[in-house]
Amino acid sequence: MSSKKIIKRMEVDSGFSFDKMIAISPYAERKIIENKTKKRLIFPQIKDFRKAGRGNPLIARHAIKTMEEVDKELFGLRWKWGKTWK
Repeated sequence: MSSKKIIKRMEVDSGFSFDKMIAISPYAERKIIENKTKKRLIFPQIKDFRKAGRGNPLIARHAIKTMEEVDKELFGLRWKWGKTWK
């Protein structure tokens, strides 16, 4: 979905323009949502650790490599396949 479609959908759902969304304070935004839904917004005090972010999964799996590591692997492939690169 393109960003223009997302912005348009947010405007339709919220009832006010994207520019107004950016300009209003978080407190005013909360008040607008509470008035529209007729319910008080509640943020739980107990954290649900199943929903907690655990950081970048690539870092956890050691999948991010430095240029030196990439060069080392490429050098190994060069010798493995017996080819020379110019």
